[in-house]
Amino acid sequence: RSGDACGALMQLRRPDGTVLVNNVEYNEVPGVLRGQPDLDEATGYSPYPGNTNQIVLSLPQYAAALAHSGGRVPEFVNPKYADKARGVLAAPTRIESMLQDIPRLLPDPSAKVSFV
Repeated sequence: RSGDACGALMQLRRPDGTVLVNNVEYNEVPGVLRGQPDLDEATGYSPYPGNTNQIVLSLPQYAAALAHSGGRVPEFVNPKYADKARGVLAAPTRIESMLQDIPRLLPDPSAKVSFV
């Protein structure tokens, strides 16, 4: 459903114009949509299929991506707050990286990546 804390499969356009269908983490969906609604009024559901972050990839292509990046991947901090004012953390915060960033890191834009 729209607004669920679930990643969404979305078609993304790279700066060079090539297209990538990739999972977008639930907390990044509003930024990707840039104000567009995440709701199909007729059904009450999101038009973007949900995803549970399972990925299938080719190990040689993944090894090439690691060699290309030197093993570096984007990191972020996603704090979980205990209160609506976002003043108290519910648990210690940690640095994370996202599985769905892997397709964006592949040096060959034609690399095949599938989400399950």
